[in-house]
Amino acid sequence: MSIAIAIIGAGGFRWGPLNIRDILLDPLLAGSTVTLWDIDKTALDLVYEYGCFVESCAPYGSRVHRASSEDEALSGQDVILLTINVGGLELMRKEMDWTQRCGLLQPVGDTIGPAGFSRALRHLPVVLALAEKAERASPGALMLNTTNPLTLLNQALVSRCELPVIGVCHEPHHVLNSLMWLFSLDDDSEISYTLSGQNHCSWLFDLSIDNRPLVSRWCEAGGTVDTVPVSPDLPAPAPQEGQAVWYAMRRLYHSSHGQEPEGRQESDLYALFLNFYVFSRTGYFPACRPRHFAEFFRNWITPETQWGQLLGVPLTTVRSRTLYRQAQRDLVKGSLEKQDGSGLVLSEREIVPVIRSYVCDTGESLFVNISSGLHSCIPQFIHEYRGPVNHSSLMAPPELPHALRSMHRFIHQQYQNWIDATLKQDENLMLQVLERDPSAHHIKDKEHYLQGILWLNQPVGRPCAA
Repeated sequence: MSIAIAIIGAGGFRWGPLNIRDILLDPLLAGSTVTLWDIDKTALDLVYEYGCFVESCAPYGSRVHRASSEDEALSGQDVILLTINVGGLELMRKEMDWTQRCGLLQPVGDTIGPAGFSRALRHLPVVLALAEKAERASPGALMLNTTNPLTLLNQALVSRCELPVIGVCHEPHHVLNSLMWLFSLDDDSEISYTLSGQNHCSWLFDLSIDNRPLVSRWCEAGGTVDTVPVSPDLPAPAPQEGQAVWYAMRRLYHSSHGQEPEGRQESDLYALFLNFYVFSRTGYFPACRPRHFAEFFRNWITPETQWGQLLGVPLTTVRSRTLYRQAQRDLVKGSLEKQDGSGLVLSEREIVPVIRSYVCDTGESLFVNISSGLHSCIPQFIHEYRGPVNHSSLMAPPELPHALRSMHRFIHQQYQNWIDATLKQDENLMLQVLERDPSAHHIKDKEHYLQGILWLNQPVGRPCAA
């Protein structure tokens, strides 16, 4: 089906080339036009050149177009994909430095907590302005958002934007891939589950591995499962408790692989430590990696846990992000230098399958973030779940289990208060949100911190590449 797709923030050397490749190599999207826009013209030129190279190799007649303005990019589109990072890595560095100076380190800082709210300050007005333009220039277009803080931005979009809005994140795939590795499975069809929650804080329950409940496998390996209520106050594991979880995890690995984990295998297994610890305390398995998930809990990113690193939670640095961006740019340049199309293959990312399924009504079962509507126990809750995606309708997401509702009501309300405070520039409400935020209790002078992020997030221009 020939459709028009705009990628806003296309100069990102990771997501821009990947999405272009996936669209142009998809036979169901044959004849489509991909319009690219980014305020970083140098990055945009390179990604556009890469797109032209893919276009010359792809067999389905889809085309790549570089827009000359934001207005042109948003006009006449069927799908508008947002993948932006307002302020870029330089502003992120200042934000992280300020947060650390005020007494808090964060593994990512793009979803929740003081740094996540700081990021929302500069992204929310830009995203809503883009949506307002898109409503006029492309009425009825699908707004597909991958920009963080994803849930907060989508929560604002669905209440202020008439376009259909879907958020996409690949985080649950990482967890399923890790479980496949741990249990030596060929594909995730051997894992059955229900997924429910909010982006970067979603959960797998009714979880079975190869037709056997995980709780049974876990108990056979010497683990235990408690039913502690899920809340931001969930404690970090005590040394003896953590050791018991680790030994049970090693036994799970041994039962599947026939040997003890060593070296890289042991490191990969430890990356699941916090997931299994939470499962042992609550009976629910986190559907995202610990570096995102941990920021929702006040006791995990603390000096006592070496800011989460004792729990297998790595800290994000601007240096690592910069090196990653440079490596992705070098890959794009290398592909252009070789001019070899034999390595062009579809990725396993969720973005283009959502476009394909929504537009072509293929009904594929995919991970999406959508508004749960008024049927939910939390009205307008942005629900992350897996279900069939169709243009005509989206399956109602599963309700949150009762044990999870209190925490997710709290997160939802925090997001809503921050949206209201940002759009009204209400500093008193902003301070109230920070006072209630679990991870912000490490910041002694929250008013001082707030003034700092308000100063950092003064108008920084238009969105640049993620």
